[in-house]
Amino acid sequence: RAVLTPMVSPEVAKRESALLAASDRARESLRVAVEDLPRDARALVPALVVGDTSLTPTDLSDAMRTSGMTHLSAVSGSNLAILLTAVMAVVVHTPIRRPWRVVVGLLVIVVFIVIARPEPSVMRAAARGAIGVVALSRGRAAAGLPALSATIVFLLALDPWLARSYGFVLSSLATLGLILFARPWGRAILRALPARARLPRWAGDALAIPIAAHAMTAPVVVLLQGHVSLVAVLANLLAAPLVAPATLAGALTTLVAPFFPALGAWVAWLGV
Repeated sequence: RAVLTPMVSPEVAKRESALLAASDRARESLRVAVEDLPRDARALVPALVVGDTSLTPTDLSDAMRTSGMTHLSAVSGSNLAILLTAVMAVVVHTPIRRPWRVVVGLLVIVVFIVIARPEPSVMRAAARGAIGVVALSRGRAAAGLPALSATIVFLLALDPWLARSYGFVLSSLATLGLILFARPWGRAILRALPARARLPRWAGDALAIPIAAHAMTAPVVVLLQGHVSLVAVLANLLAAPLVAPATLAGALTTLVAPFFPALGAWVAWLGV
């Protein structure tokens, strides 16, 4: 038995980091930008975009847990997949050549890591997001499936305990849904809409991403929560088409608010 007696009071060490300061500024600007939104929206937009649940009231957390929607407030592969799909869907319609499209996608991933903080779940999502960028830039699922498998094996070799992590499994399945179903389901959604709607292709992809991610992760979510209810299924089904627009509006707010607070506050309303 040993007793450790401190000689002096502990001091909090502060690290001077430009990236950390930029992250703090972006997150704080997002919180300020959503101040005028309705109570629940004010809490959900930062949670969706960067996993910031500091504004989430207790009753809303309980309601999300009951309805099986707590995954919306956690940074995962599906969050990054929505952002990447929207960006890549726009990039493919620009003069940017294919090799540079990958660079743009990787830049989005780096910005996401800085703002959402390099936590284990974020880094796993980033690794799989990079694979999704390759797959989407080449326009076929075959480009991403072998890379996804190799990445999973590589990460498990580095840290075998990831095999017991629900976050690891959910992130892997979300990326698999992106690779396999994002574009086919996006095109199917556009075909199902009235001809006069004439939405751009990226809109179908943006709507298909959360649906595909939920379909792939639902079996694991059941194991994680220990139960499933008709309320949870219906709630997620109704929320799925709204997750992508809210996430994209929140991401745009995060980029604009630090430089133009008034414009950022206006953009935040697009996520409601």
